[in-house]
Amino acid sequence: MKKKNLIILSVILLSAVFLFAFWKLAPVHLLKDVEAGEISEVKIKNGINQKEFSVTSKEEVSFILENLKNTSFKRGPKALENEFWYELIFLNDSSKAVATVQIQNHSFLRLPEGRFLKGDLNSLADFLEKRGLELFHDYNKDTDFPY
Repeated sequence: MKKKNLIILSVILLSAVFLFAFWKLAPVHLLKDVEAGEISEVKIKNGINQKEFSVTSKEEVSFILENLKNTSFKRGPKALENEFWYELIFLNDSSKAVATVQIQNHSFLRLPEGRFLKGDLNSLADFLEKRGLELFHDYNKDTDFPY
C-alpha cells in the first residue's frame, strides 16, 4: 500500500514539475486576437523623457502590431521596477485602449499586470527610436544607436 501511494505521489509531483516547466518555457504570442484594421492609432510615450507621440498611418500601425504579434516571447520574472523605455497604447476607432504594453529594452516587454516577457524587440525598438528622434531631436542621444 505504501509503495502504491509513493508511486501516485511521485507521478503527481513529476506532472506538476512538467506542467510548470512547460508553462514557463512555452512561447507567448501577444495581441493574437487583435487585427491591424481594429487599431486606428498607437499612442507612444517615452519613459525616459516623458514625451508622447502617436502613430496613425496604417503602414506604421501594422508594422508595430505585426512585429509584436510575430515575436515569440518567453515568460520572465515579475517586474520589480516601474520604469519603462516606451509605453505603447493601442487605440481603436473610438479611442478606447485595446491593449497596453511597455518596452523595457531590446529584449524585455512588460505587461500591464507586471509580468516580463523576453523576446527579440530590436526592429521595433529601432523603429520607435527613429520616430522619436524625428519628432524630438535629442542632442544628447545615446551613442549606441546609429541614427
